[in-house]
Parts: sequence; C-alpha cells; structure tokens
Amino acid sequence: MAEKRHLPVLNSKASAEDEAPRVGAFGWALLGALSIFVLFLPLGMLGLWASTAITRLFGGTLPQGYAQASILGLLGAFPLVFSFAVASFGGAGLVGRYSPTSRWSLSSIAGLLAAMLVVGVAAAQGALRPYPIAILVFAILGVVAGLSGYVGGRFGRRFRA
Repeated sequence: MAEKRHLPVLNSKASAEDEAPRVGAFGWALLGALSIFVLFLPLGMLGLWASTAITRLFGGTLPQGYAQASILGLLGAFPLVFSFAVASFGGAGLVGRYSPTSRWSLSSIAGLLAAMLVVGVAAAQGALRPYPIAILVFAILGVVAGLSGYVGGRFGRRFRA
C-alpha cells in the first residue's frame, strides 16, 4: 500500500497574529459604540412600543396636571433607558471579550460614545428641541451607558478564551 503523503510545513517564525495590524484602544471603543448602537436599534423599537403601552395604560388613571405629565414621562422613558442599558451591556461585553487591551474604562468609553451617537441622531431629527432636554437626556444615557458598559466589559472579560 502506498505511503500517505503530507503537505510540507513551512518553518516561519512570524505567526499570523504577529503580522496582523493591532487595533488600538480607541478603535475598540469605536467598535463597541457601534455595536451598542446596532443593538439599541431593535431594542429601542421594543422599548418605544412598551413606553407607548405604559402611557396608554396609566394615562387615564393619574390625576390631571403637571404631576401627571412628569410621572407619565418617567414611566414612558423607563423602557427606552432600560433597552439602552441592555444594549450597552451587550456591546461592552463584546469589547471586553475580544479586545486584547480591554480595561474597565474602555467599555465605559464605548458606552459614552454610543450615548453621544444616540443623542446626536435624536437631536438631528429634532426630537430634542430645547437644548436643556438634550443635555439632560445625554446625562441620563451617559450614566446608564457608563455603568452598564463597565458591568458588560467585566462580564465579557470572564469569557475570554
């Protein structure tokens, strides 16, 4: 019977990982921000649907006046903020899992960049007309994205190979 033939092995000292270009920390932060934004698009639609349902459900049961509008605003904003927190957790988890230079600040910066992107898109569409509202929304989303990005990055680091 004929002897098995094997392909020759080249003895090269440089591996594929050494020749591949390194992605810096800012590149991973941008990748995390884009992944958070992409995750937020479908989750934001679900959050918008849930906030509309909450507003319709509790709209007639609260007393009339300014207090009703503020309570309904808080109840209506909660599903959207929660969906952004889940998206920040997931996107920062990807950064924490695959970034070789992952630190806790990198995942939080990715969340802050995503908050800037979401507020920028909303402001460009005219949804945040008075600028104090835009600043308030950015502050809320920044805190939520920073904290959930930190937790997501730490969670992603646990599953490194």
